[in-house]
Amino acid sequence: MIRVSLGPAPADLAGPDSKGGKELAEAIAFFADPAHAPASFPFSAYKADSVKDTLNRRFSFKCAYCESSYGETQPLDVEHFRPKSGFKVDGSLHKPGYYWLAAVWGNLLPSCTDCNREREQQLADGRRIVSGKANQFPIANEAKRARAPGDERKEPRLLLHPALDDPARHLAFDAEEGMIRPFASASGRKSRRGAVSIDVYALLRDGLVRARKARQKLIRKEIAVARGLAQTLDEIGPNARLEQMLVESLSMLRDYMADDAPYAGMARQMIRPVLEELTG
Repeated sequence: MIRVSLGPAPADLAGPDSKGGKELAEAIAFFADPAHAPASFPFSAYKADSVKDTLNRRFSFKCAYCESSYGETQPLDVEHFRPKSGFKVDGSLHKPGYYWLAAVWGNLLPSCTDCNREREQQLADGRRIVSGKANQFPIANEAKRARAPGDERKEPRLLLHPALDDPARHLAFDAEEGMIRPFASASGRKSRRGAVSIDVYALLRDGLVRARKARQKLIRKEIAVARGLAQTLDEIGPNARLEQMLVESLSMLRDYMADDAPYAGMARQMIRPVLEELTG
């Protein structure tokens, strides 16, 4: 996960007269009747093409949570960060959900199937568990759960949001095995938000770990090339051909860190120290 600026809302969600604005007013009126709490509401504004297109552009066709590219292989899941219809607590579904956020820009994120949908996953260590976000939205104190518009600002949420958090302060990667863990401070204190996000978003599922590991192999190879060129230049002095090769190698490393690159968060943790080492 990397930090992403969402920018302005797409037309279908912008303002009270938009499709999303009108749906919001209808949903608030509907759920004002306590008898409607367990009922379903026909949310649809979040499915608008303008919403999908904007999310695809903002996130470069990558899952907001795991950073896998989905554009080549699967349709976009428009994921509700705070679930619209209901939320799970200790395995039980409670209704209504965050209905007032169903068409609010900032609560909608692009997700791959594995991060978004709750299903059985095989983890990298061989265990099989049911994971995936679905209707999960854990908070630190259930007594502070938002049940009305605006109350969500007071919730002690435990999930990372790519536009509200700096994921690099909560997630850490090893350099070789594709594994992810909660970031630990100098005192050893681990990020709780990082730990919960890893579990809920299924960021240790086997296929994902394998994909990150394969990416790491390519990055390590390019790091070795760059370091080798830099060392040779230190030994022999100026050489136009080798200097150009080093420039190209460093450029390739920067490409791995680009916003539109898969697993850019992991790549940045690997590459930034090397760039500082080689470029000062």
